[in-house]
Amino acid sequence: MFSLLCLIVCICSPLGIFLFLKHNRGNLEPLAPRFGSIYESLMRNSLFSLNFQTWFLLRRLLFAFTTIYLASCPFLQVTLLMLQSFLSLCYLIVYQPFDKWILNKVELFNEGTLYMVCYPVLMFLLGSEGDNYDLGWLLIGLIVVNIGINVFIMVFVTSIKLR
Repeated sequence: MFSLLCLIVCICSPLGIFLFLKHNRGNLEPLAPRFGSIYESLMRNSLFSLNFQTWFLLRRLLFAFTTIYLASCPFLQVTLLMLQSFLSLCYLIVYQPFDKWILNKVELFNEGTLYMVCYPVLMFLLGSEGDNYDLGWLLIGLIVVNIGINVFIMVFVTSIKLR
């Protein structure tokens, strides 16, 4: 019974957040102490920008669904992940949902890295054993570069704030 309730909450959360933000878009400041984490650091002038969390949760639900129910179709899993990533890249480029330019750039970089990581994974599914070894190192390199750049940005931004 509890797991069914959790499932219902997880599925309804993106819709609930969307409806909440749509209904309260013009009057969010009084709600900030209780609900501010839903829209923190997001542009409030556009409903599309404000609903970044809705898109984020929908992506996670689709990822969980594909992981559980499409376990026997890894090619389809990677293809759906690439489609999600591409749509996220388009969303980030068009709406730039964050109120600080650095957050938009970091999110765009992270999403671009995820999209680039999908290609070697797709080739890994289709490639030979010798190619898979090289593709594995390529994946490791992409991930290490992504982590390194994110750590550098965090340290840089933190050092600027501490001055």
